[in-house]
This record gives sequence, structure tokens and C-alpha cells, in this order.
Amino acid sequence: MTIFLGSFLAFLVQPLVARTLLPVFGGTSAVWVTCLAAFQVLLVAGYWYAHGLGGGGRLKAHLGFLALAALWLAAMPEAAGRLAAWLGRALPHPAMATFAAVLLLVGLAYVLFAANATLVQTLAGGDYRLYAVSSLGSFAGLFAHPLVLEPFVPVRAQWLLLAAGTAVYAMLLRRCERMAGRYGVAEKETVPRATFDIRWFLLPAAGCFLLNAATAHMTANVAPLPLMWAVLLGAYLLSWTMGFSACGERLLPLWAGLGVSAAGGCALLREGGALSGGRVATEFALSLAMVLFGCAALHAWLFRTRPAGAQLSRYNLALAAGGAAGGILSGLVAPLAFDTILEWPVALVATAGALLLCLRRPLQDAVRRLAPAHAPQTGRCLFVLFAGIALAAGLGEWTARRGDLARGRSFYGAWRIYVETLRNRYGKEVAAYCFRHGGTLHGMEPVNRLYRKEGTTYYGPDGGGLAFSLHPGYAAGRPVRAGLVGMGVGTMAKYGRAGDLLRFYEICPQVARVALEGPWFDYVRCSKAQLETVLGDARKSLEDERAREEPRWDVLVVDAYSGDAIPVQLVTKEAFRLYRDRLATGGVLALHLSNWHVDLVPAAKAAAAMLGMECVVVSAPPRGFESRSTWAFLSEKGLSLPEGIEAVPLEEVPERRLPSDGCGGLLPFVRIML
Repeated sequence: MTIFLGSFLAFLVQPLVARTLLPVFGGTSAVWVTCLAAFQVLLVAGYWYAHGLGGGGRLKAHLGFLALAALWLAAMPEAAGRLAAWLGRALPHPAMATFAAVLLLVGLAYVLFAANATLVQTLAGGDYRLYAVSSLGSFAGLFAHPLVLEPFVPVRAQWLLLAAGTAVYAMLLRRCERMAGRYGVAEKETVPRATFDIRWFLLPAAGCFLLNAATAHMTANVAPLPLMWAVLLGAYLLSWTMGFSACGERLLPLWAGLGVSAAGGCALLREGGALSGGRVATEFALSLAMVLFGCAALHAWLFRTRPAGAQLSRYNLALAAGGAAGGILSGLVAPLAFDTILEWPVALVATAGALLLCLRRPLQDAVRRLAPAHAPQTGRCLFVLFAGIALAAGLGEWTARRGDLARGRSFYGAWRIYVETLRNRYGKEVAAYCFRHGGTLHGMEPVNRLYRKEGTTYYGPDGGGLAFSLHPGYAAGRPVRAGLVGMGVGTMAKYGRAGDLLRFYEICPQVARVALEGPWFDYVRCSKAQLETVLGDARKSLEDERAREEPRWDVLVVDAYSGDAIPVQLVTKEAFRLYRDRLATGGVLALHLSNWHVDLVPAAKAAAAMLGMECVVVSAPPRGFESRSTWAFLSEKGLSLPEGIEAVPLEEVPERRLPSDGCGGLLPFVRIML
């Protein structure tokens, strides 16, 4: 019971902390990857702490720390958001602030939870079989949040449950210590010194690097769903159960073979380093298999190198140190060092190489028994297979970079600018600058200035342009005030006229520089309206404007849903009430809902019903430079669409409940793309 509850709490706290920090740091999936790296570092601290504990007196101090941690966690419902926001202002980079927030909010508690397995296993005489119980508790804690707690229990209450669970865990651990009679199987000085095996460090480093890289790759263009995080992390936990046993060790060639196959499939599916809309489920399944089977092989290899039970704490400490190194490299170093999610192909190639190296001896033995003459060729065949996987991954990265005019990466994702030849609405081929953020096209502009008056991507007159033309004041020629959440390349600035005020809200400084300073896009520089740019989270900026009682907006465009990595804090009940508060009488709220993976039309319908506004949903067809797009327009007064544009029948749209800031998420709106 003790080892189960300790592992349960250790993995319950991870999605809870990430869910708490998501709205503070922009709702990007990079929050989860950074949290993973922070927890892997804390795991090292926990194992080091468990390794250093000695007699019963020290265990009593440990119980005192658990009581202190329970009190600290009980204060988090009120303090977590403010502490994280303070770190966001104090530190220069969001990744640093996220990392520091994890350490501050749950650092003490997680170190104590991380010591759980070593402490309880040592009390039980160094029994490796308790890994199975620990893994079961980890699974239960990991999936309890997205499946049970997030949909029904407010975040504030989840923190209180975590504090109560910590107190119960402390009482169970005290009971274990009494039953064992004493802490530890031997005094510290009598434990024989083990010979350090470098594989204890390198193999868990490779596994954690693979997990974080797969998470970054799969969540770059998908809404940051705790369930997806839990599935990937759950596969990693399951790989410990599959590999860390005598049976798993015997099945090592099978795990390695399946892992190599998954690596080959992932390498072949790579397309510019980003996901396209029609193959997300396929690539997610292959990535999941890569994490599950690849890490199972690595962990079975680790089990083969395990020391005697007396060396358990040193062994666990080496595993945790390797995992932390892999987590830091993929979660903190890679986003700063690479201008794409290059850690994913690197992880594929490195893991495939390790698995093929692991397969070499069993394959040679099998071939030697069946066809002795061909046994020496086994190594060559494996090298050719490795070269093929590396070549496929390298070609995918080279194809992604070919023809790029500029590219970059920030905490909010990777972007690239390139030239593509397209046909305008008259069938003429025209070259255009394209801006792609992750796998989503966020704007384009024809190279030839003669064609720059035409509508592009989602912002043609039948799409985003309706946000302005539906407003009676704009249609009558009167100046309007427009707030635009999400800048892209500034395409909506083309609708600005002399006397209008357009204010863009953009969270990513690199995207703002592309629109404002780059030599490729002129929408902002050529607009006749007065333009303003506000950097930072749009919701916080709108809340600050409401607090200052600034004039309201005639047109408010929320264009933060189309990048697929949707900020959850912009889809909640509180967010829609904020939009309504910032809208002037007779104003138009425009929501860009084009998305591969999340159907937010039911959210727009629910928001309109909650706010007492009329909702019109338009699906604009592709035409020339204009992409297919879906927009919802909300207003307290009736909206009359121009002739030739038909609205989507809302009676055919299913009913969905909006999430709130403290409870619920985007899972009910997700659609699977095979």
C-alpha cells in the first residue's frame, strides 16, 4: 500500500502541475516537455536523498519533511498561480520560468515521493519485485488526472487531495518502518562498493531523451491534452514493467526488433518535421510503439546489468541521473540549440542504433545455428538497416530545410518561411511567401505586389474579412476599433482603413518580428490604419485592459485556435465572458475555428448560448490564395451574411459543455484523424 500510494502521488502531481502552469505560460505544449525535464531532475534529487538516508532517526526526519510538504501543497490552491506568474516576470525565458515554477511548487514534495521506491524496497530487503507494484501505482496516478480528476474536479480541489494523500502516505510509511523493525538492510559503511557501469547512465538517458522528443514532436501541432501526455508517459512507464523482469530480459530481442521497426516507420513518415492533418493517428501510434518497445529494450538491457540488492540505492541514483541528463538535453538544451524539433530524428537514429547493437549478438547466435556460413554477415546487415533509418530521417530533415528563406524556434513552436508557387482565383501561377508555424500555414503574401490586394489563406472576404464587413459601423464607413488575438503575418491589417485602430496581441516575439520587420510580408507596414502590437498572453492583456477600463472593441478577432496547439485558457467560460466584456455594443466577436484535430464549432455554439448572443458559423471554400476556413461570428444583434455565403446549420452541431479555468479540458472537442 505504501509503495503504491507513493508512486501514485509521484505521477499524479506531474499532469496536475502542468495543467496549473499551462495558462500561466501561454498554453503551449512546451510547458509539459519542460515540466518533464524538471521532474526528471527532481527524480535524481529524490534518489540521491534516498541513498543518503541512514538510520531510523533520519527516517523520522523524512516523515517530518513529508508533513511540511503536505502543508505546502495545501497552500498551493491559492498561491500556485501567483508564484508562477511572479517567476514568469522575474526570469527572462518561459522555459526557465516553467522549470523554476515546478521546483518551487512541488520540488520538496516530489523529491520525497521520488525516494518512495528506494525507501520501501530497502525496508523490504531490496526486493526488485516491488517495481511491479510501484509501476502500477504510477499508472494509476498518471491516468487518474486526465480521466477522473480533470473532467470533474476543480484544480484547486486537486491540490487539496494531493496534500491529503501526502499526509496519508506519511502515516503508511511510518507503519512500514515499525513493521520492518529498522530502516535499511545494513549500515551504510558495510555496503560493498559497486563497480559503476556506464550503461546505468546512458540507457536511461536515451530512454528519457526519446520520451521527451516524441512528446515535443507529437504535441507541437496538437492541443496540449493531458491525456496525450499521459499516454506517452504511460507507455514509458509500461516499458519499465515490460523490460525490468527476468521475462522481459528473455524477450529483449523481441522488444528491440519491434522498436527498430517503429523507428523505421517514424523515419519514413517524416514530412518536413511536422504533422499533416491526415496522418496524426498513424504517426502517433508509431511514436507510441517507438517509446514502448524501444524503451522496453533499453530497460531490459538495464535489468541484465543490475547489481545485487545491497547496491539498490546506488543503482537507482545512476538511472535517475541518466534520465535527468536525457530530459535536460531534450527539454531545455534542444529548444535553444535547434531551430526545428531536431531532437526527434536524433532520438530515432540514436535509439535505433542502440537497439541494433543490442540485437547483434542474439541474431548472430541464431544465424550461426541455422546458417553458419552467413553469421559473419549479420553485423553488415544490421549496419545497412541502421544506415537506412538514418538516411530516411536525414532526408526528411533536409527536405524540410530545402528552400527555406528563414526559420526559427521559440518556446511557442518552430516556424519557417519559404516560397511556394500557387494559383490565384483566376488560375494564374503566382509565387508567394509562406509562413508556417509547426505544421500549420499561418499566412502568405504574393511576391509580386500586383497580386497583394487579393485575400490570402483564411482571411479572404468570405472568411476572416467578414469580421469587419459584418460590423454595421465598418460597412457604413465609420472608423472602428479592432482587437486581434494572434498576429501571424498580420494579414488582417489589410482591412484597416484610415481612422481605424487595430491592436494585435501576439505571445511569440519571433512571430511579431516576422510580421513587423521581415522583408517578406508587408500587410502591417502597408496598412492605412493605426496599428499597435501588444506582446504577451492575450487573455492577460485583455484582463489588464478591462481593469484599466479602456474603451471596448467594435471587432474582436480570436485567431489563436487555428494553430492546433490551442491555448486552453482561451476556450474557457471565463475567457468567453472576458471577450464579451471587451466588446462594445453592437460589436462582432470573430472566432477562427479551422483546425485538424479539434472541432471548436460546438464550443462557439455553447459560448453564444451562455452569453446570450447570436452565432453564425461560416465555412469558406478554398479559392485562389484563400484556404478552406471555418469562422464563427457572435454578436448581440442579428448578423446578416452577404449574398452567396451560407451559414452552417447550428441545429446539426452537437451540444458540448465549455471547460472552465479550474475544471475540464479540450478532450470532448477532439477528433481523431487517421
